[in-house]
Formats: sequence, C-alpha cells, structure tokens
Amino acid sequence: MRNHHVTKWIITVIVLPLLFFMPKTGLTMAVASNEQYTYAEAASSTVNKDQSKQQPITKEEIIAKTNKFMDLLVQDTGNNYKVTNFKTKEALIKAFDQVASKETAEKFIDMYYDEEDDGLYIIPTETPAWLDENNDFNVIQLQKNQVKVVQHSRSALHGVYSIEIDFTYDDGWRITNVDYS
Repeated sequence: MRNHHVTKWIITVIVLPLLFFMPKTGLTMAVASNEQYTYAEAASSTVNKDQSKQQPITKEEIIAKTNKFMDLLVQDTGNNYKVTNFKTKEALIKAFDQVASKETAEKFIDMYYDEEDDGLYIIPTETPAWLDENNDFNVIQLQKNQVKVVQHSRSALHGVYSIEIDFTYDDGWRITNVDYS
C-alpha cells in the first residue's frame, strides 16, 4: 500500500509537470490506480488551471496600461501630419492588442486618424481627457473578470470631467470601454 502512495506522489509531483513541457506526442501514461491520461488531457488540465489564475489588477498596471494607450494614440508624424510608424489604421489597431480591445482601439483611431492611399494621417486636434496618474481614482469590481476605474479630474483644456475606464481580463487585463462625463 505504501508503494501505491509513493507511485502516485511521483506521478503527481514529477511526471505530470514534465508532461506540460514535453512536445505533444499523443503519449498515454498509466497511473497506479489503472486510470489513464493522455498527454493532451494532462497538458490541457494544467493550462486551464493556469488560465484560471487571474490576478487582480493593480494601480501600477492601470497606470501602465492607460499610459501605453495614450502613447499609442499619439503617434509621431512627419510632413502634413502623416504618421511615421504605421501605414494603416489596421496596423495601428493591432499595436493596441496588449492594452485595449480591438473595438475600443478602433473607436479612438477612427476619431483621431484618417487613412489615405499614401498612408495614415493624424487629425490635428487635442488629445482626449484621460486618466491623470497623479490624482486618486476608484476601482469598482463589476464582474469576476471586469473592473471599472473612475476618476473625477480637472484640466485647463477639458475643465472638470469624469472618466470611466473598463478593464476586462481575458489572458491579461485590457481596456474595453471608455466613457466621459
């Protein structure tokens, strides 16, 4: 009986973690209790457990994601406001992938950029009111994988405003909606 427990321990602690890093070969392994697991089942079980380990969003991550969003929105331009680093709206939208949902990025890019035959042009205007990392903000849990960041702020350009930024977790936190009032 003792050997049975030792065998299960070896399989659980040593063999299963190794299977996660092995190439997928359709390998089947037998466990001491005569249960069988394929490599794909063991690996997907491990992956699913890892994916469910969503980390709460931190103040630092909120600031980093909102700053990166604004850095991407305000592109370097050359003559006549032609964007130097991207040729199409679609290419710029893809650059937002780790920061914002495609729908959110499209909304802002459609508002601030024109795409012509010869490239992408920024529309000369002021940047939108945005999260001020030097002011306090509230984080409200909406769902298990969604939070709303709310900040009431004031700027010389925008006056008094409130901004609400939704972040949704899907293999990482991303901005999924922005509202102003």
